[in-house]
Amino acid sequence: MEPAFWHERWNRGQIGFHQEGVNPLLERWWASVGAAPGSTVLVPLCGKSVDLRWLAAQGFAVTGVELSPVAVSALFEGAQVTRTADGLLNVWTDGQIEVLEGDFFDVRREGFDAFWDRAATIALPPEIRRRYAARLASLTRTGAVGLLVGLSHEGGSGPPFSVTPGEVLALYGVDFQVEALGGSVPGAAPSGPATEQVFKLIRR
Repeated sequence: MEPAFWHERWNRGQIGFHQEGVNPLLERWWASVGAAPGSTVLVPLCGKSVDLRWLAAQGFAVTGVELSPVAVSALFEGAQVTRTADGLLNVWTDGQIEVLEGDFFDVRREGFDAFWDRAATIALPPEIRRRYAARLASLTRTGAVGLLVGLSHEGGSGPPFSVTPGEVLALYGVDFQVEALGGSVPGAAPSGPATEQVFKLIRR
């Protein structure tokens, strides 16, 4: 989607994709990736997700990336935030959490130890997903670990788009070892019922 689409969604408060609580798949499966305490964790397209604070509470240094300043401001509401610049990105920092405000493809930091993709891959249309997957690989070090959520539904519309297990493997299998974790759980999409599944990825 074009940046204007997401800016409009946040400006109008049309954020049905936002979850008020910590994502249950993150709580259930994060320990299985084996990220070492103190690892740097990348959270692409993070919105105002409380998942960032949950990860920080586990002892990780968390870097989110979010296009909308409305979302970033909401995430840090009431916090003592330091704001700086990093190239084309605005950097918001509060303790172990920082958010790079801007386009994910403008991120130039590399060597992240881990990542959590709850809503990035499924938010992107097909023509951008492969570019995103390649960029995620370039930002993570060899041996980096992560969790990624896929979504299967019958409708062709989105976001969230349907990204099946087969497509997850096709997108990430070259640069990552891909392992499906656990069973599927109910989800939702614009077209109706959907199925979410979490995958463990290890950077080759």
